[in-house]
Amino acid sequence: MLETKATPSEATNEIIGLATQLLEGEDVAQELDEKLSAQLALVESELEMVPVRAKERGDNFIEENSVVYEALLDQMHLYHEGLVEMAGFFDAEEPDGSFLEAGVDRLLAVTGDLVEVQTVYGQVFATHGQSRFPSVNTLTHLLSEYRKNPEGVEEEVKVVLGIMETELKKTLDADVGPDEPGVEDAEAGAKKAISILQQLRRDYKDFSTHEEHIKALGEAFFDMESGDEEMRLAMMEGPSVMPAANLLINTARRAMDGKIPKDAVGAALDSYVEHVTDNWDVIEGQLEKPIDSAAIQDELPNTMDLVDRHDELVERMREIYEDGLERERFEEAIDELIEVVKEFKQSAQVYIDAADRIGKIVCVSCGRGNPRANNVCEACGTALPSIVSDEQSDSTFELSERGGLETGTEMVMTTNIEKIFKACEDIAAGEIDAPTFESVLQWADSLLMQMEKGISQREAKLAALHQAEEPTPEIEEEKNALAEVLAFFEEGIDEWRAGLQEMARYLDEPEQRHLKSGMKRVWEGASAIHRCKVIGDAAEERLAQMEEQEAEEAAEAP
Repeated sequence: MLETKATPSEATNEIIGLATQLLEGEDVAQELDEKLSAQLALVESELEMVPVRAKERGDNFIEENSVVYEALLDQMHLYHEGLVEMAGFFDAEEPDGSFLEAGVDRLLAVTGDLVEVQTVYGQVFATHGQSRFPSVNTLTHLLSEYRKNPEGVEEEVKVVLGIMETELKKTLDADVGPDEPGVEDAEAGAKKAISILQQLRRDYKDFSTHEEHIKALGEAFFDMESGDEEMRLAMMEGPSVMPAANLLINTARRAMDGKIPKDAVGAALDSYVEHVTDNWDVIEGQLEKPIDSAAIQDELPNTMDLVDRHDELVERMREIYEDGLERERFEEAIDELIEVVKEFKQSAQVYIDAADRIGKIVCVSCGRGNPRANNVCEACGTALPSIVSDEQSDSTFELSERGGLETGTEMVMTTNIEKIFKACEDIAAGEIDAPTFESVLQWADSLLMQMEKGISQREAKLAALHQAEEPTPEIEEEKNALAEVLAFFEEGIDEWRAGLQEMARYLDEPEQRHLKSGMKRVWEGASAIHRCKVIGDAAEERLAQMEEQEAEEAAEAP
């Protein structure tokens, strides 16, 4: 007898049930054939349309969500194979139950995973878009579908608008003290968003209002986010030296005071564990490499002991939470957490001091700080530039000593470029404030103005050379080449400046992508300038030699 179990898919359960009945001798062959054919047609259509719809979402959708996208297609193919195996029962000359048994086994094995990945993919598909707010993207896509098919999507539009409004009202009903940081902005943003959703529920049939409402909704969510972020930053201040630990401590205390639901403590514990685990994974990756520092070797046993103590403490905090969050017990655990985190920081300082003695070089691809001895980035494997100190060169750019003009024109990182990249690292880590970062960008722009002044001087010199009477073809060719190099030089400056402008966007929108993109553009611009400088210097030298030779020949002529 075929052993079956329920799957998360009703359609699949129905097909499996009919297959079981057929194997037991019931007359359901025609019904099974019809259900199976319909499901096969549906799956084959989806296998064709999923890639099409993914491409319609935008050029970067598949790239950003490649893991879940490929997992969905893999599971759909496996599910399809199960259906095809079952269909073999009807294609065979003689009925063979093994086709049904094999197909049912395959469906039982894959349906759960397929439904799970469909759910995840559906969420990322619905929320992907230009806005940083997933619900705004979802509504944007839904209204777009509504404009194409009003009757088919109208009910869904109403439901989604209602759900969004209900969720926002819940945030307003939360028992949060009016004097807490960010509350006023967050509440104002929520009220504004609710008002916009109510307007949209009235106006959704007027297509011309969609864009305006979506834009206003995004602005309202931004106001809410700003208030929430201000509150989160305030929650990260407290008795511990680790902001993430303070966030956990303050969340727990607010829950124990009855200001927020106790469930928030469970979420805060999960978030804290994830934060600590991510950081520890980075440390473990570094510890797998040879350790040359005696200080780190001596400190390592103490660090490992602290890790064990910390893990045991977090487990105890979770047990207290699950037992009802008794205040006295949790406060005792908080005191221990404060002490362990303090010792952690002291231990971490040993590693920081050791790293500072070695020094770091910033990867222009991903922004990771690396020991100067490294040839490739520890994070992404990109080849690292060489470092030139101010003592070695007073120029913004310098040739590496790795070959001739064709193969050795790579730019090495001078302390000027390193200063810019270090400022990006520091602002992201919170080690410098916005005015300090802005001053570095202004200083970097002043370097560009110096270069532009140098270009003007070279262009004036080139213009003077063009006034020479009847230059030889060789000299004329060299002058033209030099003029072309100066034009490329200006393009390199423009690219560098665009990189600085992209970095400056971080001050208004603190997202890592602005810093990484800016670093890449600065490096590409600097590299272009460097190559132009090398080639231009060589061209000027050849031009000077030609003119000197021409003058000598003119002097020797009778």
